[in-house]
Amino acid sequence: MSNFNNLEKKDNMFSVNIEDININGEGVCFFDDKKICVDDVLKNEIALVQKQLEKNSFVQARLVDITKPSAMRIVPPCPYYGACGGCNLQILGYNDSLAIKKEIIKKYFSSFYGGKINFFESKNNWNYRNKISFCVDKYKIGLLERNSNKIVEIKNCMIVDKNINNLISTLENFLKQYNQDGNIKNIVVRTLFGQMLIVFVVKKFFKEKLLLSLELFKNFAEKHNLKIGLYQNLASQKKEILSDNWKHIWGLEKIKTKIFDVEFYLHPHSFFQVNFDVMCQLYRNVSNIISGEDVIEGYSGIGLLSAILSKSARNMSCVEINKNAVLDAKDLLKRNNINNVQVFCGDCKNVLPELIKKHLKSTFLIDPPRSGCDKETLQSLIDNKIKKIVYVSCSPYTLKQNIGFLSDFYKVKSFDIFDMFPQTYHVECVCVLKLR
Repeated sequence: MSNFNNLEKKDNMFSVNIEDININGEGVCFFDDKKICVDDVLKNEIALVQKQLEKNSFVQARLVDITKPSAMRIVPPCPYYGACGGCNLQILGYNDSLAIKKEIIKKYFSSFYGGKINFFESKNNWNYRNKISFCVDKYKIGLLERNSNKIVEIKNCMIVDKNINNLISTLENFLKQYNQDGNIKNIVVRTLFGQMLIVFVVKKFFKEKLLLSLELFKNFAEKHNLKIGLYQNLASQKKEILSDNWKHIWGLEKIKTKIFDVEFYLHPHSFFQVNFDVMCQLYRNVSNIISGEDVIEGYSGIGLLSAILSKSARNMSCVEINKNAVLDAKDLLKRNNINNVQVFCGDCKNVLPELIKKHLKSTFLIDPPRSGCDKETLQSLIDNKIKKIVYVSCSPYTLKQNIGFLSDFYKVKSFDIFDMFPQTYHVECVCVLKLR
């Protein structure tokens, strides 16, 4: 193979043999003592790539062509694949994608766990997402281009609920009439069991009479037999799309439904897993793991998981920092006559260590954001010799970091993967650790 530096004269293009796939779903290989990472490739493929970014011994490259494709490679069914940044695994059939995800996770955690890994599949690997955040540029609606802030205009997204896809043309008509000034930045849509909430994320609030006079959404709701509600949200000044500044405009205020005989409400701001079927599998799994135990739960959100687990746990103490989520959780517990769960409002790193000291025999359950669990809480688990930890994670990267912090004192006893996000490399993990 030619020397890397000499090939810089040819538009920075060079041929590589993909040796592995990393935890981010990138193909990895080594070339002239440099680590090359590139998207949209599979193990053992030979690819022509173009250097985009070089830093020390690391090179980020872009795929130009597949010289020798894998036998597993298929043509992505979505016309936007490769441009839109939403999916990165449509080059594989579903069964092959599951096998690769399992292999990646097994290798990534091999230094901490060598036992059997259970993989829970998604019943639907298309049209499973019950929520999406569309980007808006005046009359254009779509999703962000991969590694860019440019919008890829779409007419249909193959991984979102069909009711959301049916809504796109109505949203386009709305934007053409009412977004000449570019006031709308995003449109967030959530749907579940015949109910839908639509949020216009705006730079300044619309006059309510404008939205109230619209027939577009009423006609859409009638045509598709849906109950829908419209909200406005004043655009956040942070990285997050949504702020805490809301206005309900018309129709449904919240989605009402039931899971495992627990009745609950979803507001537009409520956290809820995007894949309902896999969420149910995950919650059932965690319920079995903590059956008959006292539980301390961190990052408990709107309290849905807490309410479900209350049926199998003895007692639960739950911590959540968001005041609105705490109010939702307390309302949910009261409405369902659940008396063995206490909810505390506060920062987990401040509240959890105190709870751990008071409940030394409890199982510790945590489902943190992608940033993982704070070190103050992890150290408190070590100091108080909590016997069992159940860690639910949406980020294998931070999960591995946290396991590494605990590894001198805790051993991984079981590891389960849930395919919460088909057509992508992302997975949800449930890891059980026990005191050595």
